[in-house]
Amino acid sequence: MVFLLSDILEIFIYSLNVSDIPLNDEMFEEKAKTLVSYIKKMHYTHINLNGLWESVGQKQYPVKGFLAIKDTLFENNTLKRFIDYCHKNKIFVLTDWAIAYFGNDESGLAYFDGTHLYEHADARKGYHSYFDACLFQYKTPQVKSLLYTALRVLLEEYHFDGIVWVDVAGMLYLDYEKNDGEWICNEQGGNCNFEAVSLIREMNSYLEAYDSGLISVAQINAVWSHVTKFAGEESLGFDYVENQGIADALVNMINADVYHKRTAGYDVIRQGSYAFCESFILPDKWSKDSFGYFDDDAQEHINKLLYALATFYPGKKMFLEQTETIKCAVSDVIEKCNHVYSLTPLLYENDRNSDSLFFIETTESPSSILSFQRTGKSTDEFLLVVANTSGDVFEKLKIAAPLAGKYKVFFSTDSVFDASWIATTEGAYNKFEQSFEFDMPAWGVVVFSYRPFTEKELFVMAEKKRKALIANLKEERKIVEKERD
Repeated sequence: MVFLLSDILEIFIYSLNVSDIPLNDEMFEEKAKTLVSYIKKMHYTHINLNGLWESVGQKQYPVKGFLAIKDTLFENNTLKRFIDYCHKNKIFVLTDWAIAYFGNDESGLAYFDGTHLYEHADARKGYHSYFDACLFQYKTPQVKSLLYTALRVLLEEYHFDGIVWVDVAGMLYLDYEKNDGEWICNEQGGNCNFEAVSLIREMNSYLEAYDSGLISVAQINAVWSHVTKFAGEESLGFDYVENQGIADALVNMINADVYHKRTAGYDVIRQGSYAFCESFILPDKWSKDSFGYFDDDAQEHINKLLYALATFYPGKKMFLEQTETIKCAVSDVIEKCNHVYSLTPLLYENDRNSDSLFFIETTESPSSILSFQRTGKSTDEFLLVVANTSGDVFEKLKIAAPLAGKYKVFFSTDSVFDASWIATTEGAYNKFEQSFEFDMPAWGVVVFSYRPFTEKELFVMAEKKRKALIANLKEERKIVEKERD
């Protein structure tokens, strides 16, 4: 490839299952063109393929073996041709890398040569009852040889541009999703799997040495500090880690009743202080089951709200294949979000800088209102994001403005909005010295761009203020004269 992934600051990943790859040899080019055209139309920069390998039962994971992809992808070089077609269209291709477990099936790696070659012989170390899967002995030569060989196949034979590590928490913690008596502590008496930590660091170092343009993404459904290189030398060496915390906090705020909205909003703000500890990718890991009862119309607007907030919040983006069932009704907003993200460097060039996000005080606003500022490399280059996490419509909602000037709708989840410039008015509000008013839709996100007042506008405003002051003085003089007489 003639372009380097490391040169691309804009990362918007579309995750899909390999079953979506066209398999019919005669119709391959037409179907591949249709799929890739959709990905480009939606302004995605990457795709993440999952389900490459044969697995146990109907589930996607755990995997049976790691050296051979599914037959349907191998026949007619289907996978290679599809990846090549994506590269020709300047779309990067990642794949899931699921090495936390492997299938408890003797047709795969389990009890491979009549002995526990790859898994621990002690079931407390080598078996996971919750997943009905085997656990690798990560430090042994045979396991390392297998996994490194499999990784090289992905890179050298199929030319993947990076990997997404699935369920890293299952590798890092010896007691992950296990009951008492089902695991053994490490030599220090803790639950950290030192073998897995060592292997993860080694593999991420290998990926960087192999090609500095490759990216390595971690999916960790647990707490672990220093995951990405951005966090320092003691990190696990990933380039990015999914930020599930902000998605959970937003869902909680949506579900909260009016009495608890404010508290839930503070949890969202607290997540903001964590947004720059690592290099994050924001996944859209929510579904209809994530929320309380809402009718279909409200559900549609809620999904628009969440996709919009994910777009304007700091971090790279990943939209997942399993949420496609709820995307149909909001595809227009998703396309608009992706388009805005791709054309607005402010949203991705500065997203590792803590100065790029500032939450606006809303204690004097309705409890369902959330407001934050996204700032570019220049302090006067910013967008003001306002979200309404309730089904209430607020006419002439007053919102604090970071700077005096004029604000105009840059983006809205609502199809109808006022596109005129709104001037700020003086007066303390929510700890700021100026504010403005606009109509806020239910379950909506409205984003404003900013421009300062022109010299002419400042002169006109000063004249109005001078004339008003003179008029007030005249009125006061009349009152004094009347009282004197």
